[in-house]
Amino acid sequence: MRGGFGWDLKYSWIEIPKYELQRRSSEADPIRTPSIVGCAVSVNRAHFLETGGFDEGLKIWGGENHELAWRTWLCGGAVVTLPCSRVGHVFKPFSYSFDGDRERIVSKNVMRIAELWMGNYKQYLYATVRAYKFKRINFTDADRESIRERKKFFQIKFKECKNFGWYLKTIVPEINIPPENADVFGEVTNDRSRSCFNIRSDGYIDLTYNCFITRTRPENELYIDTSGHLRYRNLCVTLLYPSLLLHVDPCGATSKIQTFWSMHKFAPSFGRITIGIVDKGKHKTYCIEQVTCVLEPFVDRQMPQAMPCNDENRFQLWSFTYKMDYSQVY
Repeated sequence: MRGGFGWDLKYSWIEIPKYELQRRSSEADPIRTPSIVGCAVSVNRAHFLETGGFDEGLKIWGGENHELAWRTWLCGGAVVTLPCSRVGHVFKPFSYSFDGDRERIVSKNVMRIAELWMGNYKQYLYATVRAYKFKRINFTDADRESIRERKKFFQIKFKECKNFGWYLKTIVPEINIPPENADVFGEVTNDRSRSCFNIRSDGYIDLTYNCFITRTRPENELYIDTSGHLRYRNLCVTLLYPSLLLHVDPCGATSKIQTFWSMHKFAPSFGRITIGIVDKGKHKTYCIEQVTCVLEPFVDRQMPQAMPCNDENRFQLWSFTYKMDYSQVY
């Protein structure tokens, strides 16, 4: 595993991609990592202090791990995991004392590092974080002046640093960028079983329990767009009729039925995934449910299937990783 992040800038472990495995000649070789876990970092002290140390504008806890990693990658360094190293870390009840609301402090921290390093890509942080009213934090004039001073320091110190687009393309190309017409985006996880959508090589969608081992698996991220499509990258999820199983196909592929996807929400990114069908002039609405399939060749496999809606059935409740609200870009 290597360190990564979601678009809300929460730390996540992500699988080591094939291109990184192929780059290494032995199991002992360092693994290039996009970000770092805050509890286990080793760095030359003189270099650390000379290049800015910890950002004193970050309060208490949160965001410093990404800031250190991004600064290093963008300004000429490298961040690696050493497979043969061993570090002990004891998890314990949260021990930091926050002068104020913890959630608001952490939200402002990640906003600060986005302003410092993400360039135009900061819109994805704001669209995910500020989709929740209690996370809509604003900078003070003092905050903005502090950010300007920090940027000025790096401009003088490093002369030229690469932009965040270079970092995404070169260091972590597997991360998907949320489309600007996405309403909800990310892994699709069942509330009852904690399994999530898995795109099979034959185009069918089944379910995997791999999803919560890492926070996100970019290869299985989907989104519902504002036009009523459930999409997987540049493809669309279609409903196979009459099996009512889900399949990934080119958008606009010939179909005898029209489908309209939406999410009946109980929270910004949680609720029932519904599909409206127009077949021979008749309108029907189904909910996507986790079922034990009875159809060949998927007998006994856990699959998402369109079923009659049932308010009492938690297997019909799903969450996407993110609610996207681009009207809240700050």
